[in-house]
Amino acid sequence: MTVQSTGRSILVALLIAVPILGVVGVDTVEASHTATVDERIRLDLGRTEAKVSVVSAPDKTLRQDPLQPDGGTSSKGTDIATSGPTLRDPRDVLPAGTRVLTTRYAQIVARTATGLGSFTAIEGQPWDRALAGSYDLLDGRRPTSSKEVMVSPAGLERFGIGVGGHLRVTKPTPGDFTVVGTLKGADDSDDTVVVYGADGAFDGVTAADDLSSSSFYVVDRSLPWSSVRALNGQGMTALSRSVLLDPPSAEVAPRISGLVGGNTLGVLMIALLGAFGMFEVCLLAGAAFAVSAKRRQRELAILSSVGARRRTIFAVMSFEGILLGFVGGVIGTGLGILGAFFAEPILANGNASEYPGFHVDWPVLALIVLASTASGWIAAAVPARAASRVDVVAALRGARRPPRASIRRPIVGLFTAVGGSIIALMGGLVVIASHQGEQTQQKAYTGGVVLLVAGPIIMQIGALLIAPQLLRWATTVLARWGAGARLGSRDAARNPSRTVPALAAIMSCVFVSAFAMCMISGGQAISVRDHEWQSPPDTASVSLYRYGDQTDRSGGSVASWSSREPFPVPSSGPSRARRPACSPACPTSVCSATPPCRRTSCRTFPTSRTRSVRSISTRVSATIT
Repeated sequence: MTVQSTGRSILVALLIAVPILGVVGVDTVEASHTATVDERIRLDLGRTEAKVSVVSAPDKTLRQDPLQPDGGTSSKGTDIATSGPTLRDPRDVLPAGTRVLTTRYAQIVARTATGLGSFTAIEGQPWDRALAGSYDLLDGRRPTSSKEVMVSPAGLERFGIGVGGHLRVTKPTPGDFTVVGTLKGADDSDDTVVVYGADGAFDGVTAADDLSSSSFYVVDRSLPWSSVRALNGQGMTALSRSVLLDPPSAEVAPRISGLVGGNTLGVLMIALLGAFGMFEVCLLAGAAFAVSAKRRQRELAILSSVGARRRTIFAVMSFEGILLGFVGGVIGTGLGILGAFFAEPILANGNASEYPGFHVDWPVLALIVLASTASGWIAAAVPARAASRVDVVAALRGARRPPRASIRRPIVGLFTAVGGSIIALMGGLVVIASHQGEQTQQKAYTGGVVLLVAGPIIMQIGALLIAPQLLRWATTVLARWGAGARLGSRDAARNPSRTVPALAAIMSCVFVSAFAMCMISGGQAISVRDHEWQSPPDTASVSLYRYGDQTDRSGGSVASWSSREPFPVPSSGPSRARRPACSPACPTSVCSATPPCRRTSCRTFPTSRTRSVRSISTRVSATIT
């Protein structure tokens, strides 16, 4: 029968495949977001053996997580000092002859193709071949002197130069550098601008001068867990290749980072939303199966007349649902994997650490296909049960007996709908209560989400049970609107097996749309409510950076001069030449004094089509670095 109704079978399979596509795509993207051990070693360590960070003065009580060494605990206090004269240099602690590479972040100001800009710089030896994978050479060659630098690919466009061009750095130490190649870090996106230079090339601060902000990569010496513990005693943490490949047991090295176990809440949310989507699919596919069973009533009656039992009729209809559910699951799974494959590079935007590899979670996908098969069977079960109870004689004669009205089903539906609304309300209250403390109660939050998903599903089941009674009431009202309305409403009320599935399909589509819009608008409202304003309304905030005791041409500091400058208001109309600012010595005359007049009343703007501005004030936040 599936082959005989090819169009309907394809439609049902696609209805099941659509939510499967979304769930599989999200699951594959989430699985690809988590790096394997080999991928993490490649991205964090490259070809080196370990990455050492200085976090405190020598402390025998310092302990670290073997897999997440960024955090550490000490019996002397949870806040670990990151500066001080007693910090040890890892190169002095490691055995003599150990090759160590360093990297350190700095901030520079450099000339661009359009002016000046502030950029992140990395000093050290990030271009070394031992760091390949963490920092990859894309073009050109590696620097051989302190006056040679490398930039990220986006930096060439921003600076308006090519390989072999010259980069002018103005802060913190002015200097000209030759760009000899392009380098890209694993954590950098395609539009990230980074400048790479030798140790201390831009600010004169070396890794030895700033131990707590530097990373030390051990190239040629393996660090087992015993060596890592020895470094902990010296106030250092280490991410070791050998420890990642063969981590110590939890009894030997307790996990203290709190990151082990994965994003359980995220997986639960995906599962709940997937179950919600599958319920909607059951309603839509169930409508198609119900219409199909109605059309095949005579064929099924013939099967019954030749000796087929009700079990056989039920099996014929339900197996069709199983087959279409499986086919839809396979199609949706394949399309979901393909969509995730093309979506990941777009989402990552060149950031290799965002999606270290393409991972397909086959056990989870097998469960998803199994769930789609079960949803197909559930969608066909109710129409199959109704078809197995058909009156054979009436079906063969083509006669249809109007269904008998029952008050019990609407009452059950009413209580079911009310119960679903109460469950949904309880879920909302539980979710709100879980956020009342200083920390979100994850178990309560998870339970609230489960209730929020289960409540609407129960409400829709109740609405379906009430629908036949609502159609009968609608007949009474529409009978006064003419013959067409009277006949149409009576036909809908007397054939609930055909009209209720169609009503369920429309209801589910409207419900999903309303649910999605409410979720989006609610999230936007929460975002607006919880937004932390950086400045009062109608106020502009400007951050200035000052290096050393340098001053501007007016003789004052950059911060003090700019803090008294008026805020320029752009014109919304055609561009017009502005009159120069008035001189302090001659408020009414037109001049071109330098520096310009700092009184707002002396500033003039175009008089035509000037944008109206309400009391705009300027607040300058000066950051001294």
